[in-house]
Amino acid sequence: SPELVARCPRAAMSPVVTTRCRPPRSALLPFPAAALRRLVLSAACAVMICAFSGYWDEGACFGLSASGGTRAYSSLRPFRWMRSVQRASRHPVGAIACSCRHRIGSSSWRTIYGTGLRASAAQSLGEPKASLTIVVVTSPVVSQPYTQLIDEVIASFDLVEGLPECDLIIVGDGAKVRPGANLWNKGRVDDEAFEHYTAYMAALRSKYEHADADAGLPGRAPHSRTTVIGPLSKRVNFAHVLREGLRHVETEFVLVAQHDRPFIQSFSIAGALAFFAAHPEKLRYLGFSTVNDYPEKMVSKYGKWARPANPTADSEPGLVPLIMWYDSMHICRAKQYADLIEKEVRPGEFIESSYGIRVLEDIKSKRDEWNYEYHMDNFGFFLYRDPKIGLGAMVRHINGRGYHSREDRIKLGWPAERQGMWVD
Repeated sequence: SPELVARCPRAAMSPVVTTRCRPPRSALLPFPAAALRRLVLSAACAVMICAFSGYWDEGACFGLSASGGTRAYSSLRPFRWMRSVQRASRHPVGAIACSCRHRIGSSSWRTIYGTGLRASAAQSLGEPKASLTIVVVTSPVVSQPYTQLIDEVIASFDLVEGLPECDLIIVGDGAKVRPGANLWNKGRVDDEAFEHYTAYMAALRSKYEHADADAGLPGRAPHSRTTVIGPLSKRVNFAHVLREGLRHVETEFVLVAQHDRPFIQSFSIAGALAFFAAHPEKLRYLGFSTVNDYPEKMVSKYGKWARPANPTADSEPGLVPLIMWYDSMHICRAKQYADLIEKEVRPGEFIESSYGIRVLEDIKSKRDEWNYEYHMDNFGFFLYRDPKIGLGAMVRHINGRGYHSREDRIKLGWPAERQGMWVD
């Protein structure tokens, strides 16, 4: 009929005119009752999925694809979202078992591994104080008996939410006492330097271990517990000094710090610890970068293979693969760490220059198959990336061997305040 041809022009071209011709979308009501029911049901499912997964990107709109994948759009696209939700409503099993996806710029859709941490993952560890202990390793340096160098490191804990309340253990290495020039990096000092070192350790006990519990100190919360150990009877170097400190750790995790590497950025330690709950069997090491754009530096040193495609979104906390084990500020499981030192590192060695180098060579030999997922499954070494900081440095290295206290600088006729002591 003319009315039917007007509604469906293709009917006029067919020798047999059927009465079942789909009208154009403009002729349909915007929300038929059945479609409206599917939309409401699917939207409710999407909200529940977001709530249970702990993932919600501010300003983003979620849609469920027909294959059951959840998509997050960086800008609000209501009609596209409604259509994808309607399609997903026909696949309830796929909608419930969806995987989070996020569009990063103009790149293709990628599954998010390091983002969207479940709220339960962060909460399962409880307060950081209950699961984390700080161990700071110290040794003879020129600024002793004054404590200003390590004081700067401890004071920097105030930048990290949840860290001042954690237990603190300070462990002092032994020293080789002999006449001649002091070789600080080898732990060889003369009698005077060793006397300064023992006085320095005593000052740390007086200042932190025996401090008024109600007063608090920079980097330490009132009633927080501090233990000072050492000097040890002989020099064993960083790894086995740390192992001695680990004997006194009662929590599952340990934050390892050196006496010349303070934090310089503000963030929450709970956000970093949550990744261990999210990857309980795989994540072994979570570090905090001392350089800007660590992946780019690795590319310049080893080639493009050293920067695998990172599937995490910049708007959420994430993980950046590390290609070796560094001694700088990091978090590990305490028991696992003690076993690693006993097995892989001899007394007198640094972890970084022994086990770390072996790991690097192993990764380099597997460069053809090495990527983010392979690294998580087989190595588990990562840097923590806070969304507010990005790939910027979170820790600074102070030149400890060239660090002079304010009192010594005045005696030497130097400016009282230090300049240019930061070392990347």
